[in-house]
Amino acid sequence: MASSCISIAGVILRARQLTSGDLPAIERHLLGLGPSDRHARFRGSRADEMIRAYARQLDPSRVILVGAFAPQGRLVGLAEVHPSGTTAEAAVSIDPAVRRRGLGRNLMSRAMGLAFERSVQSAEFIFSPDNHAIVRLVQSLGGQSIAIGRMSVSRSAVTAALV
Repeated sequence: MASSCISIAGVILRARQLTSGDLPAIERHLLGLGPSDRHARFRGSRADEMIRAYARQLDPSRVILVGAFAPQGRLVGLAEVHPSGTTAEAAVSIDPAVRRRGLGRNLMSRAMGLAFERSVQSAEFIFSPDNHAIVRLVQSLGGQSIAIGRMSVSRSAVTAALV
């Protein structure tokens, strides 16, 4: 995936698939999440060392990582898709300053597109039941609730939602 530009509230962000060279930026991004954002992203509070360990075990040859960078080079949005056969688990985190402007949907649709190229047919989002932002995002991609704190989106639903 080539780098592309996204305009969010007059700021130009650069979005692209991330590589192992981006792992330090991913770690900084995840460590920069506040307590409520950590709870929303990881379904509970997470200490810095747990987040460091999580970020350091990410393998971009197996996990699809798509990020958006601010002009100064800081990672401000991250979409993750963890494929396992024809299904995947997906997650997203966006800096507060650029939320509610479509960045999460943009990054997740890019990551899902890459997952579809790897034969993934559906993705599941597992989240804290009070994370209304992820519910809206997954619904915007054609996703459906399958249980409290769980939503699924199929390849066909994402394709239809992005037309």
